[in-house]
Amino acid sequence: MWRFLTTLVMGLRLICPACRRGRMARTFYTIHQYCPACGAVLDRDHGEVTGGMAINMVLTSILGLVAGIYGLFFTGFGFAAVTTGTAVLAALFGLVFHRHACGAWVGFLHGTGAISERRRRPSSFWSFGVLLR
Repeated sequence: MWRFLTTLVMGLRLICPACRRGRMARTFYTIHQYCPACGAVLDRDHGEVTGGMAINMVLTSILGLVAGIYGLFFTGFGFAAVTTGTAVLAALFGLVFHRHACGAWVGFLHGTGAISERRRRPSSFWSFGVLLR
């Protein structure tokens, strides 16, 4: 159980859950296919971020709902201002949190064993396939 939670936290922090040294994020919106430090697989099928999108969508929706209810009932702002503010907050949160959600998904996959930690990237350009340690 602790290993699973550790891999989730490492994923949220965008640190490789296999070696706990490599950085997962290549750019603001993309994740490396392999860990730059240990070569562990981070992205099974390059571009598969369905789980990360689901995590991002759920957390953004919850944040928007809480912010909207708080804005309507506990502040003096009108409906239009609260709606606009909540929409902007949710959009910004979704954009900023996207790579962390994808990292959490990678951590989830590593924690459940769906991604093998023993795989390495090919040693050269001409090596086809994934080599095992």
